[in-house]
This record gives sequence, structure tokens and C-alpha cells, in this order.
Amino acid sequence: MSKSPTRVQRLVRLNQFREEQASGALREAIAHQLRALEAHDSATAAVDVLGEWKLRGQGAAGLDLAFYSAALDLESSAMVRAEEMKQAHVVSKQQSARAQEALIDAACAMRVSENRGKREHALAELAREKRSFDQISDVWLNNREESHD
Repeated sequence: MSKSPTRVQRLVRLNQFREEQASGALREAIAHQLRALEAHDSATAAVDVLGEWKLRGQGAAGLDLAFYSAALDLESSAMVRAEEMKQAHVVSKQQSARAQEALIDAACAMRVSENRGKREHALAELAREKRSFDQISDVWLNNREESHD
């Protein structure tokens, strides 16, 4: 019997490779999603801190318009950054979902090719068994015919 891999065995290895790649891509996408979530949380916390800082400035006896204007500008830019981080998180969540779908597809293809390999191996074993039985039957029938002669 030949030791070179069959087409099904090569297909199984290819699907294993694809599944490993998809798994790596999913891990990377999840890590990116977590970093985006942390960045969004950080930006949201900055908006909250600036809001508190602005309120502290209002509570003083006199309202410093330059201070209040600077606080509004900083708060506005922090809100824009928080919204950008929110959008980045949404995009990374979509990428994670696509990576998970790719992993599921690769795992299904892997299972299909493995099952096909098992089925072909079982069929080959059955064919060998039938061939052996036919050979034994031929020998038995030849011996039986010779004994009747």
C-alpha cells in the first residue's frame, strides 16, 4: 500500500489548516474588540471627568467664562472621541462575528472531510474483506470440486 496521502487525506489537512487560520483570526478579532471596548470606556470616562470638572467650575462664586469655554471645548472633543471609539467597537464586533462565522464554516468543512475519509476507509476495508472472502470461497470451491472428481 502506498504511503503517500490520498486526496481525502490532503483535503483533511487543508481543512485543518483553514480551521486553525480561522481560529487565529477569531482570537485576533476578539482581542481587537476588547481593545476597542476599553478605548471606548476610557473615552466615556474622560467625558464624565470633564463633565464633573465643568460642574465644579460652575459651583464657584463667580463663573469664569474662559474656564467654562475651555471645559466645553474639551468635553465636546471628548464626546467626539467617545463616539469614534464607539464606532470602532461596533466595527470590531462585526469583524469578530465574521471571524466566528468563518471558523464555524471551516470547522464544518473539516468535519465533512474527516467523515468522508472515515467513510472511504470503511468502504476500502469492506472491499478488502469481500475480496478475501471471495478468494477463500474460490479456494474452498476448487478443493471441493477436486475432491468430487
